[in-house]
Amino acid sequence: MAKITLNLLWSPKTFFDLKAIHERISNDLSIQRADSYIDELTERIERLRSYPASYAICRNVKLRIAGFRCIYHKKQYIVVYEINGNEIFILGIISAKYNPKELESIL
Repeated sequence: MAKITLNLLWSPKTFFDLKAIHERISNDLSIQRADSYIDELTERIERLRSYPASYAICRNVKLRIAGFRCIYHKKQYIVVYEINGNEIFILGIISAKYNPKELESIL
């Protein structure tokens, strides 16, 4: 049976989020740690192409009602995404300690 690969679409917000995470880790730890963290995070996101439903519906009520799924990465960040047909849309990455304004930027 052929493996199905879906299209992965990244919102502009996601690129901003990745840059902000990298800057935060670079400032707190090192550029190498930031590079490694971002590599691990993007690898998990890229795996969605082959296994889009491998992560659960989001725990947050508003995100769950919207039908979004979440990747909880190292208990620090949450990648919010939506599956629509043969496309996976990465909506954004928020801190696991998010405030309501961060959540609104995704909804």
